[in-house]
Amino acid sequence: MAENTVEIESVTFSEDWIGGVEDENVEEVIEVEFKLKSDNEESPEISGTVSYKASYPHIASLKVLNAKLASAFAEVAACLSEWAESALEDAKIGRKR
Repeated sequence: MAENTVEIESVTFSEDWIGGVEDENVEEVIEVEFKLKSDNEESPEISGTVSYKASYPHIASLKVLNAKLASAFAEVAACLSEWAESALEDAKIGRKR
């Protein structure tokens, strides 16, 4: 049985949120773009963007930032899980034909 491997090809964070901001009432959307590729020919690539709102001065708190990043990557993991389930279903259908 061939082993499928998935590689994280890229993860990109929007840059505008890095650093400080003068207005403490600013709310900004932080975007995390990701691209994953697999050696599975049926589903070779998936990509997407997860985003969440960050507001200042809370973004200065490392705990808050870490929680938001964890939440974003949980969404990435959910996308990957859904993708893997879909590929598995496609493979099962292919075997039945």
